[in-house]
Amino acid sequence: MGKQRAIARWGLVLGLLGCLAFPALAAPESAQYYVSLGTSLAVGIQPAENGVNQRTDEGYADQLFRLLRLTRPRLQLVKLGCPGETSATLMDGGLCYAAP
Repeated sequence: MGKQRAIARWGLVLGLLGCLAFPALAAPESAQYYVSLGTSLAVGIQPAENGVNQRTDEGYADQLFRLLRLTRPRLQLVKLGCPGETSATLMDGGLCYAAP
């Protein structure tokens, strides 16, 4: 199962790199995407006043998205991070995609 997961991840990475390498192939009126991948930081997880982690729209991906959108009005943010994920758990197979 770990090998299939690794192949799927590499496929995703190579697909994203292909999209970045050939932006001219997209129609001028097509949507543009900023994809935020990775740990809980990628989805904006931050502690609330009571110390419990929660999703926010104030994470680094949200802040960068707002800046980029000033010059790219068709830009859309897609958050594909995993709440609760850390660098260690991600390298060990990931929490969101772990086998039951």
